[in-house]
Amino acid sequence: IRKGASSISIAFSLFRKRLGWDSIGDYQQAQKLSRAVFKSKYRCRSNLTHLLVLIGSGDISKSLKNKVSEENLNDKVFFLGKINPETLHKLTPLADLGLSLEEDLGLNYRFALPNKIFDYIQGEVPILVSNLPEMSKVISAYKVGEIVKNRTPEKLAKQIKEVLEKEYTKELKLAKTALIWEQQEEKLIAIFNNLK
Repeated sequence: IRKGASSISIAFSLFRKRLGWDSIGDYQQAQKLSRAVFKSKYRCRSNLTHLLVLIGSGDISKSLKNKVSEENLNDKVFFLGKINPETLHKLTPLADLGLSLEEDLGLNYRFALPNKIFDYIQGEVPILVSNLPEMSKVISAYKVGEIVKNRTPEKLAKQIKEVLEKEYTKELKLAKTALIWEQQEEKLIAIFNNLK
């Protein structure tokens, strides 16, 4: 599927299992993904044609797949499992929207800036992010998407529709050239040089 070549909009979210999750981490991920599945249900009911594609796997994969089946969303929610970085970089630009819906469950989450945000930017995919400080800074500074205003399924579905109707191409191209290692390298080296 290519952008503009289909009426299908892909809400493409990258979730990766990380070693060291405890039960709180797994529970938080389960809540987040379950909400995303539920939100897919609302988007479908509002006559929007969306697919939610989840990449990665983890302890909650089985229960999440069961929830998708229970909600009758097997034709709207797809699980690709673990994929290699090369494939990820090929798939990401095919999305129409990237999601980063972390919740504020402590400092680690509050100040998180997930790699997937930069993957989306490099793939020129607009992003919908949680209203958390670091993610919000990127969205506000570069205008490459929107910040979640309300997490209820109905309101989030409406906001997704609004984001998909906007144009972010120019801003994404600018951010893509600014938010790369080559642009940040000198800043980091200067910090280390000042420590001497």
